[in-house]
Amino acid sequence: MQYLFLMKHIIWRVYVQMQPLLTYIRIISLLVSRKLMNASNCVQQRGPLKILLINNLTLKIMQSSKLF
Repeated sequence: MQYLFLMKHIIWRVYVQMQPLLTYIRIISLLVSRKLMNASNCVQQRGPLKILLINNLTLKIMQSSKLF
């Protein structure tokens, strides 16, 4: 029983330590996808809705993360 508790504690600590890194990865992937969307908007010329959706998603991620 003690061993199980210790394992849960270690896993939780690793998860908490990884949280900022995961947030950075999410933000970087959002920025990359935004660049790709902007590149495709130049071709398609129907971009405001996509940009609005991405901005909305960025706000949700920033609110859910503990860094901001």
